[in-house]
Amino acid sequence: MIGRLLVIALVISVIFVSGCVQQGTGEAKTPTGSAVETEMDNVLEEEMEQAIENITIEDIENSLAE
Repeated sequence: MIGRLLVIALVISVIFVSGCVQQGTGEAKTPTGSAVETEMDNVLEEEMEQAIENITIEDIENSLAE
């Protein structure tokens, strides 16, 4: 009886450990360099559009006067 319980516990632990090991060997979840670069380009473009929308005539005159 105890031997059967130990065998069942051993089988369950092997299944659990093998599941954990297989999850660790999958593809990396971190973004690649090109994905990060694309995201940075999108953020920069959005910020530039917001800056252009928020520019005033006074800002243009001040920059020309300098």
